Amino acid sequence: MKKANVLALFLLVLVVQVVFVPHISIGGIQPDLPFLVAYAAGVHWGFLRGMAAGAGLGLLVDVAGGAAVGLSAMSGTMVGAAAGLLGGHVYRPSPAVHAVGLFGSVLLGGMTTLILVQIIYSAYEWLDGMRAIVLPQTLYTVAVGLPGVLVFLNRIEKGEIVRKAREENA
Repeated sequence: MKKANVLALFLLVLVVQVVFVPHISIGGIQPDLPFLVAYAAGVHWGFLRGMAAGAGLGLLVDVAGGAAVGLSAMSGTMVGAAAGLLGGHVYRPSPAVHAVGLFGSVLLGGMTTLILVQIIYSAYEWLDGMRAIVLPQTLYTVAVGLPGVLVFLNRIEKGEIVRKAREENA
């Protein structure tokens, strides 16, 4: 993917997360779309690029959302890193593997956010935060985002196959 396309994707995800996602919240729980992009980047492009995508999107969300700068960036970094590890060890994961990997990655990102919120604000008890916020948000994010992640990864893979075929024929 070209750098301009990646930047456009980041900005699109940021706008959707900040403008539209609050309107589809259920009981105050919102899906975390930047985690989906960090997961896809990590699975497809590897550990470091997944971390960079998660950190970049997290910083954009922090700045746009008014949260403590670095909170979403650290969580997104963890999601991208976990996805990068999955992508590096599993060749052509099935949708079931992506579902479990996405759940685990988003859960790790949510746990990172919860730990940082506890350190910074002393806001939640661990189990209450996990039960009331992290687990529902993880399930909601996976339910909303898994089909999009699968389509996105499939399109990227097909685009790379076409690009390689063109290079071989040229």
